[in-house]
Amino acid sequence: MSRLESVCAEDTLADTLARLRALDAAVSQSPSGGLSLDPTSPGRRATTAHGLLLALTDAPVEERLTLGAALAEVGESMLRAFPLNLFWDMDGVFAELRRASRVSLDDARALAAALAELMTLFGRDSPIQFQYVHDFVYGFDWAEWVRREPSGRKGVRPFDARYVARTHQRGIELLALIEADDDKYPTLPKGEFRNPFSFSRTPQQERRLFEALAAAGAIPNPAWSCDEEPCWARDFDAERETIAAELGLVRTAR
Repeated sequence: MSRLESVCAEDTLADTLARLRALDAAVSQSPSGGLSLDPTSPGRRATTAHGLLLALTDAPVEERLTLGAALAEVGESMLRAFPLNLFWDMDGVFAELRRASRVSLDDARALAAALAELMTLFGRDSPIQFQYVHDFVYGFDWAEWVRREPSGRKGVRPFDARYVARTHQRGIELLALIEADDDKYPTLPKGEFRNPFSFSRTPQQERRLFEALAAAGAIPNPAWSCDEEPCWARDFDAERETIAAELGLVRTAR
């Protein structure tokens, strides 16, 4: 790389870091301030997006540029679609983008685009209208999917392109159910959030539940870490129902 190319690359990297800092600032202004679910440090803030990129010192500049832009794309889409999200751990997403980049930088870009599209598909401006992205990021949906067919799925990670594609397909299926005003997935008024679960999910209740799950080791995907392995081989949905009941969060039938 020539000196001019090196200067241009460093300038572009500075722009990417500025974009990540802007994302971090926006997350810090969210209702929770950008909490981490890490059970070893209750109440701490999630690792910043620009901090994740800064820690990547052993990669070429082009890879860092690609990963920084990819992380910004996913984080910005998450913030737009789920502005009331409470827990903002993106270490696991970043680690999966890094794995994809080792195959090719185009794979990392494609995965980021697919993840960003997923946020839009399930978020507040979609007819699906979920309030949080916690179930996806922390692996509850993934673990249940793997358990249904472990022989063919146990090698698929929570943010793997294959699982992201399956989740997108599930979103399309949900849109069809909503359009038909399905009993479990009816059409909702604009501004109302969908909750197909038996327990309440107001922000205060959601935080109590997820922090209790983390303390009990009942989070399938530890997305606050780039290194910890996800686990699918337990019925995490049943564990969540049990803990929700213990906390008094189960809704009374009408």
